[in-house]
Amino acid sequence: MVYLVFDLPILAVLALILRPEMDFRLENGLAFIPALVLAWALRFFWGYWLALLAFWATRADALLALQDSLIFLLAGQVAPIVLLPDAMQTAAKILPFRYMVAFPVEVLTNQLSAPDLLTGFVAQIGWLVFAFALYAVLWRVGVRRYSAIGG
Repeated sequence: MVYLVFDLPILAVLALILRPEMDFRLENGLAFIPALVLAWALRFFWGYWLALLAFWATRADALLALQDSLIFLLAGQVAPIVLLPDAMQTAAKILPFRYMVAFPVEVLTNQLSAPDLLTGFVAQIGWLVFAFALYAVLWRVGVRRYSAIGG
């Protein structure tokens, strides 16, 4: 919400200047909703399992900062994925970060063919299952290891 206070005026000015066009179709809007929900869940559980590493490491915040940097680079925030060098495009398609940000946008803006859409949903679900499994294991093992200090 805090970012919206700053982002919305900038977006409004850019929209007035650039006049973006979007080919919106109902099926894209309907596919966007599960893509967005899965992206949110993936981002949440991916960050959660990384944060759970604090049971073992004193600098878990550095891992979360690394994750934010990778999302910035490989999820289409710094530039569209198609504009990245080939090696980075490949990494973006394999790693989960694209499916946290760029994939829902690509769904909404009708940039994907039907096979690419299906592949994207499968990747989102696969990475979500992986992140959830890591979260569950790390939580269970971490809670057993944790010991509080004080009374």
